Amino acid sequence: MRCKYLSRSDEAYAISSSGIETPATVHLCDWPDQHPERFRNAPRWLLRQIGPGLAIEPARDCAGCPAFAAAKGG
Repeated sequence: MRCKYLSRSDEAYAISSSGIETPATVHLCDWPDQHPERFRNAPRWLLRQIGPGLAIEPARDCAGCPAFAAAKGG
């Protein structure tokens, strides 16, 4: 099960309290970028939640997404 709009950021790092950087898994959704017409009347909080370049948690944030639901069947 994979969504074509979901990608992993190669530039994401976690910084420990001692200053050590380690790669972090951060998922980005670019569906709003590719389909702006679907978000014309969307509330601003929704755009902040799944908008371009923002980190999301697929298990929580993708559950009701029409793009993700369509990807599950294919």
